[in-house]
Amino acid sequence: MATNAKSKQKGRARKSTPTATTRSRRRVKTTRSTTTSGIGATAGKVFTGAANMVRALVPQLEPGTDTATALLEKQHREVEQSFATALGTEDPRVRRTALREIERQLTMHTDLEEAIFYPAVRGIGTEQATDMILEAVEEHHVVELVLKELPKVDPKADTFEAKMTVLKELVAHHVEEEEKEMFPLAERKLGPERSTEIAEAMAARAARH
Repeated sequence: MATNAKSKQKGRARKSTPTATTRSRRRVKTTRSTTTSGIGATAGKVFTGAANMVRALVPQLEPGTDTATALLEKQHREVEQSFATALGTEDPRVRRTALREIERQLTMHTDLEEAIFYPAVRGIGTEQATDMILEAVEEHHVVELVLKELPKVDPKADTFEAKMTVLKELVAHHVEEEEKEMFPLAERKLGPERSTEIAEAMAARAARH
């Protein structure tokens, strides 16, 4: 009887004591849990960073208050700052970064104007509005041609500054005509309510870029 009791006690002791394999499995589970948590945290940071980059590229729209031309003028000021950065340094890395920013800004701006704003202005139905839009689209085309050439130019070369200056002047001419002629006409003919609707449509499209 005593022998049987001791055997039962030993059996219970063996069951209650974790084996090396069990401890190993627990360590693996803990490691996997920690790793999964780490991956989730990293992914969250990546998505947050991407969202912040998109917000930085899209001019902030005050819902119901900004007009279409106000949003476009914000974009004009932003690209002017990028040109100032590109032409205000001889550091090739800064020049290259500024060029990429200009490419993003002009690509978005051109898309918003040609897809949403210009059709709305052309819809005013006057000959003046139609002529303005036709000329503006051609100016976009010329800007795009020069913009495509710049990434091929060594940012350390003198030709980079020369070509960037030409691009800046093309954009400046385009901006001046829009802000002095097209934008006032658009605001008069479209009215504040319609202009705000167009601004909201452009902001939504910009957010998808």
